[in-house]
Amino acid sequence: MQCDRQRLRQTSSRKNSYRQVVQQARSKNVVDNSSPTAQRIRRVYQRLLPHAKAANQTGQQFNWELTVIRSDELDAWAMPGGKMAVYTGIVEKLKLSDDENRRHHRPLK
Repeated sequence: MQCDRQRLRQTSSRKNSYRQVVQQARSKNVVDNSSPTAQRIRRVYQRLLPHAKAANQTGQQFNWELTVIRSDELDAWAMPGGKMAVYTGIVEKLKLSDDENRRHHRPLK
């Protein structure tokens, strides 16, 4: 019982952390929903999503979310529960193809 409550608190904390990052990006006007790079990232995300859902063995359904952040940073991250962020710099500076992008961000087993 205590383990379940602890897990719920951790999940809530992670969701809040993700929300804070997204809110901060929105306040700086760097959430990218429309650039060609953002569209490419979303296409790759949509191709990966069915595989990530199939690989989920937690017994909990995730509410998958992706935020693309306009930044020169070479960064992308995922949090437990399906929250992800990809910074446009990782695609633009490394000049990744869609296939390379997909290979580098495949779900872990």
